[in-house]
Amino acid sequence: LYNRDPEAIRQFVIMFTNGRDRLRGTQDGQLRHTKAEWQTILVLASNLSIVDVLSSMDGSDAQAYRVLEFTCSLPEGVDNGDALSRQLDANCGWAGDLFLRTLLQPGVLDYVKGAIEEWTQNIWTKTGFEPKHRFWVRTLASVAAAGVIVKHAGILDFSVQRIVDWAIEELRTQDAQSSDSGVRQPAEVLSEFLHAHLNDMLVVPTAYRPKNVSPVLISPKRELLVRYEIADGVLYIAQRALRKWLVK
Repeated sequence: LYNRDPEAIRQFVIMFTNGRDRLRGTQDGQLRHTKAEWQTILVLASNLSIVDVLSSMDGSDAQAYRVLEFTCSLPEGVDNGDALSRQLDANCGWAGDLFLRTLLQPGVLDYVKGAIEEWTQNIWTKTGFEPKHRFWVRTLASVAAAGVIVKHAGILDFSVQRIVDWAIEELRTQDAQSSDSGVRQPAEVLSEFLHAHLNDMLVVPTAYRPKNVSPVLISPKRELLVRYEIADGVLYIAQRALRKWLVK
């Protein structure tokens, strides 16, 4: 998603959360109906905020409310993310198999369907969320019901309620920072500038050092206005270009 146009990201989020591909027309002016549908959750990790992309499109946060975005960091005692990733890959599949076997036990599926309804109502009541938050509520309820299965199956031992409460507080913070209030945050404006100039950005892994050739990860397709150094998280922006865009 990093190199895609913000409008393409917006259309993808709408299509995915609707659970079907967008309707297309035929040569004779009729709608081409597709039978492919899905009901699932997409999980991804990125250094780029999808919420910022969606919020900067037209000053509306409507599509951003279809995304649950959390800031994550490595847990204490884990200083090597690559090693953790390899360990997860080496053990993948076992939890999913046990989860499905537990779900298919007699009576469990009926219980889960009822639990989702109960969790959904409880979250609506507890949070006081508005209809625009419906994707958040539905997802949290699904995760809560799945958490009960995970704990019951012995895959992990944790407090489902604590996790849900944490997620609710994170989403409330995200909601408070939304642009629906009419107040635009500096980070939001900067994000909008960067997405408007994706084709003017040079991305390199490290800072420039004499006699050290740094490979180019992404080259600017138009003019060079932004340079991003990943290792140090440093961003250089041409002042004249930023000032011109802000005035406009």
